[in-house]
Amino acid sequence: MRLSVTEYAKQLGVTRQAVLLQIKEKRLPNNVKSEKIGNTYSLTVGGQKKNKNASNKLQSK
Repeated sequence: MRLSVTEYAKQLGVTRQAVLLQIKEKRLPNNVKSEKIGNTYSLTVGGQKKNKNASNKLQSK
C-alpha cells in the first residue's frame, strides 16, 4: 500500500515531522520502504508475510 508521509503519520498517530525524522535516520520498520519523489517521500507499506511452513505442519497432523 502506498501512502504519503502525512497519511502514514495519521495512521500512527504521530506528527509528519516525526515520520520524516524516521526516514532520514533510517529507522522505519522493516515492512516500510521510502522513496524520494521530487521534494517529498512516498512510503510503501507491506503486509505481514504468511509462514508457509507453519500452515503445512498444521495440515500434516
